Amino acid sequence: MGTGVQASDPVALRHKDTSDPTSQVTVLPATPSTGSAEQWNNALDHVIKGVVRIHLVCVANFDTGYAGRTCASGFVIDKKQGIILTNRHVVSPGPSWGYRTFSSQEKCNVEVIYHDPVHDFAFLHFDPSKLRYTDLREIELRSEGAKVGTEVRVIGNDSDEALSIALAVISRIDRNTLEYTGFYHDYNTHYIQAAAVAGGGSSGSPVVNIEGHAVALQAAGTSASNINWFLPLDRVVRAFRLLQKREHIPRGTIQSKWLFKSFSHCRGLGLSSKHEEKLRRADPSSRFVLVLENIVPKSRLDGKLQVGDLLLGINGASVLSFITLEEILDTHIGQSITIEVARGENEVTVEVKVDDLHALTPRRMVKFAEAIFCDMSYMVAQCKNIPLDGTFCCYNGLLRALSSDIIIESVNNRATPNLEAFLDVIKQIDTGADVKFVYKDIKDAHRTCTAVIPLLTDLFPKFELWSRNDDYRQWTIEAIETIRTESSLDVKSGTFPSSNIIKNPDQAYIARTIVGVKAISLVYTDGTDRMLFRGHGCIVNVTQGLVLVSRALIPHGLCKVRLDIANVEVAGKIHFLHPSYNYALLKYDPSKIEVDVAAVKLAEVPVNVGDKVTMICDDPCRDRTVTETDIKSIQRYNMAQQSWPCRYRAINIEDVSTSSRIQAENDFGLLLDSCGRVVSVMLEFQGTGSSAYQLGLHASVIRPLVQKFVQGLQVGRMLGFEFSELTVATARKLGVAEHWIDSITKDQSNQALYKVARLACRPICEEIKDQTGGLLESEDILLDLDHKPVSNITGIGKFYEATHVPATVVRHNKEMTLNVPTESLEELETDKVIVFCGLHVHRPHLSVRQYVKRLPSKVYVDNNRAGSPANLYDAPRFCFITHINDVETSDLEDFVRIIQQIPDDTFFRLKVTSLELAASVTTMKNCDHYWPTQIFEIVDGEVTIRTVETATEAVEGSSA
Repeated sequence: MGTGVQASDPVALRHKDTSDPTSQVTVLPATPSTGSAEQWNNALDHVIKGVVRIHLVCVANFDTGYAGRTCASGFVIDKKQGIILTNRHVVSPGPSWGYRTFSSQEKCNVEVIYHDPVHDFAFLHFDPSKLRYTDLREIELRSEGAKVGTEVRVIGNDSDEALSIALAVISRIDRNTLEYTGFYHDYNTHYIQAAAVAGGGSSGSPVVNIEGHAVALQAAGTSASNINWFLPLDRVVRAFRLLQKREHIPRGTIQSKWLFKSFSHCRGLGLSSKHEEKLRRADPSSRFVLVLENIVPKSRLDGKLQVGDLLLGINGASVLSFITLEEILDTHIGQSITIEVARGENEVTVEVKVDDLHALTPRRMVKFAEAIFCDMSYMVAQCKNIPLDGTFCCYNGLLRALSSDIIIESVNNRATPNLEAFLDVIKQIDTGADVKFVYKDIKDAHRTCTAVIPLLTDLFPKFELWSRNDDYRQWTIEAIETIRTESSLDVKSGTFPSSNIIKNPDQAYIARTIVGVKAISLVYTDGTDRMLFRGHGCIVNVTQGLVLVSRALIPHGLCKVRLDIANVEVAGKIHFLHPSYNYALLKYDPSKIEVDVAAVKLAEVPVNVGDKVTMICDDPCRDRTVTETDIKSIQRYNMAQQSWPCRYRAINIEDVSTSSRIQAENDFGLLLDSCGRVVSVMLEFQGTGSSAYQLGLHASVIRPLVQKFVQGLQVGRMLGFEFSELTVATARKLGVAEHWIDSITKDQSNQALYKVARLACRPICEEIKDQTGGLLESEDILLDLDHKPVSNITGIGKFYEATHVPATVVRHNKEMTLNVPTESLEELETDKVIVFCGLHVHRPHLSVRQYVKRLPSKVYVDNNRAGSPANLYDAPRFCFITHINDVETSDLEDFVRIIQQIPDDTFFRLKVTSLELAASVTTMKNCDHYWPTQIFEIVDGEVTIRTVETATEAVEGSSA
C-alpha cells in the first residue's frame, strides 16, 4: 500500500480534476503566518505530542490491498481509549499488523479497529497503559474549521522522517475526489486543496489550524506542483463518535458514483431554469449540483437512472451536497428511498432500496497454495464498471496457470457467483485432480478465459478461511473441512507431433523423445525470483522414465514438476541436479502412459568444429524446426561475473555453437549426426540479472552420468572449484614446465591451461587444512587430475564418487602434488528451506559458497516475504545468521531449536553477517498467528511442508 502523497508512490494519483473548469479557485501560495509565533508554537507543541509514526504490513493481497510494508502518519484523537486516526489506504482492507512510534520514541503495537469501505480514513487502536514515558496528547477534530484562506500546518512523518511540518493555505474546499492508481479510489465526497510540500509518509497527518485543532486529514498530493489534498472530517467525526460508544457504524449505498458540477456546466447537461431556481432557493450558498457519474452494472439502480442525471432531491428534500446524500443513505439501509433527478427538461422519479455497504465489502478470503480468493470487490466493480458477481482472485500464488486480479465465473462447470459457492465446489475436488477454471481478467473483462490446473492438494491438503471480526482486529484463521477422494489416474495414450519434416530415417525417432516441461517453485530460494518455469527436454531412458532438461527450468529441488509427453500431462520428480553442467534429470512413471516414446542416443565421442549436423529445435512459442548446419566453434563458456543475487550458474563447460542463427532463438534443441546420434544438447543457461543464453552442451559429458543412473549407481560428489583459462605464454611465466605444456596442448586446437578461479568455501568450523594437504588455492594452475593431463575443461567434472582426486598444480611458480578432496553434493544443493517470520532460510548453496571468502555459518537468508515481520522490520536479505539473542546459530538444526523457544509477539535479536563479511544486528518481533514457521523439505524424493510449533508464553515487556 502507499505510504503517502507523492505521485511516485505505489498508491499515487492520476492528477485529474473531474469538476467543471469554470469552478476552479486559484491556488493561493503559502503566505507568512497571520498568527503570532507564540500561538503557533503553543499549538504545535501540543499537536506534535499527539502525532505518531505508523509502520504497518498488510499480510496478504486482499480486495484492493496488496501485501507489503507501509510507513505513514496518524494522530491520537482519544487518548483514554487509545484511538488513532489515519488513512484507509495506509491500513489496507486486508489483515494487517504493526506498531506506531510517539514523539517520545516509545513504540506500541497497533490494531485496525475500523476502516471506511469507501472514504479514505481509518481508526487504529493502541493500549495507553503500555506507555511509560510519553506525555500523551489528543487532537480535537473540528471539521468546520476548514475554510478558504485558512492557514494550516501539515504535521507528520514525511519521507519516513521522525517529524515534518509543512505550511499551507487552504485554497479550495469543493474539489472532486482524487483518482488513485490501482483499484482503490475515494468517491461521493469532496476534498480540500492547498499548496504544501509534503512527501511520501505524510498520509494520515493532521491538518491543524492555529488553535491546534485538526480541520482535515492529509490524503494525497503531487510533487509536480506541490499541491496536496485533504479529506474533510464531517464523516470522520460521525464514525468516531459511534466508535467511541462502541456502536455499529452504518454505511448505506445505492451503488452509484456522483460528482460535483457547477450550475453553469449543468445547464449544458440540460438543467432547466425551473430546476436551477428550485435548487438555489434550497441552498443559496451552493454553486454545485450532484451529477450521476457511474452505476454498478446489475445493481438495483441500474436501468432506473442514467449517467448524466442531475440530482434534485431524495424523499422530497433537496440534496446539493455529499454530506446530505450520505446521511440519507446511512440512515435508510434496507429501506426504499425516492430519488428525483433532472434528465434534460424532464423530471424523473425512481424508487430504490438502499444496500448495506459493509455487506458488499469483502470480509472473508480463502487461502490455498498461497492463492487468495474472496467475494467480488465492490471497489473493483465500481472502478472497472463491472457487475458485483463472481469470485475474485486477488493473488494467484502457486496456481500460476491463473492470473491475479481475475473474476472466476465457474469451477469444473459449476457457477461460482460468490465465495460460498466457490467453497462448495472446491471442497469436493478429488486429490490430484485437474480443475477447470472459467474466468475473466478485469483488465480485459469482455473476454472469457479457461485454465486447467492441478490444485497441488498433495502439498496443500487444507484450505484456510480467513475472516475479519466485527471489531476489525486480528483476523481469524480456520481450516476448511473438505470431502476428498484420491483421483483415479487411468493410463493415458497420446500422439507426438508428426516427424515428416525430419527427412533422414535414422533421425526420425527423435520426434518421440522431446517432451514439454512445466515446473513450479514452491518457495523462493537459491536467489530465484520466479515461480513458474516452462520449456522442453528430452527422454534419455525409456525404462526408467528419465528426462533431461535445463537447470534454468529447475533452479532447485523444491519444485513441483509436470511433463507433457505426446500431449499427455504426467507428474514428474526431480531425480538429479547437476551442480555445474546446467542440466537436470527428471523422472516419470512410464506405466502411467501408453505412448510410443523413444530415448535419445547420446554420442560417446565429442563433436568437432566443421562437422555437419542436423539441428532440431522446440520452443514453447514456435513450431518445431529442423535445420542442416555445421559446428562453428567449441569454446569454454565463461560467465565471468557472479550472478546477483547468488544463484545457480554453469561452470567448467564448453559451448558447442553452430552456424545457424536459430540456435539463439530456441530454448531447447538437439544436434544430431547423420546416424541419428545426439552430439550436443542445446539448453537455456541463466545469465546475470534476467538475461539468458542458449548454449550447446557436449552429449559425451552427459552420457556417462546417465549410464550410472540407469545402472543404479549413486552420484554424490564433485570437485567444488571453478576454473578459468590461462594462455600458454602466461603459463610459462608462472612456472609451468615445458613438458607439461607439450603434454596438455598435444593435438588440441584450444591451446590453453586452466587455473583455479573460485573455490567452494567451507564454514569457519571446517576451515582446517585437509589431512592429505590437498586443498587447492585460488590461482593454482592445474596440470593433471587422476594422473591424466587436463587437456580440456570438460574433463574436470567427471569425478562423482571419489572422496579425493590426485592432482598436480603449479603454485607460486612451484610444482606441487596434492590429493584434492571433493565436495558432497548434499552440501551444495538446497533440500530444506525454513520460512520464519517471512525470512527464507536455508543452507548456503554453491553459488554463495563460491562468492564469499568464508562462511560465517550454515544459516543463509535468501528472501524476505512481503507482508511479513521481516518485511515490517526491514530485516536484511542475502546474509548469514550467526546468532539469535546472542546464542550461536551455526546450522539449521541450531536455528530451528532456537526459534522454537521464542514466544509469540516477542522481540528478538538477529546478528547477521553480509556477503561482504560485515556484521550487524537487527531486531524484530514474530507473529505466529499470521506467519507460523514452516519447513519446506525434500523427504524420500518428495517435497513436504510442515509447520513448526513455537513457544506459547510471551516474555514480559516484549511489546514495549
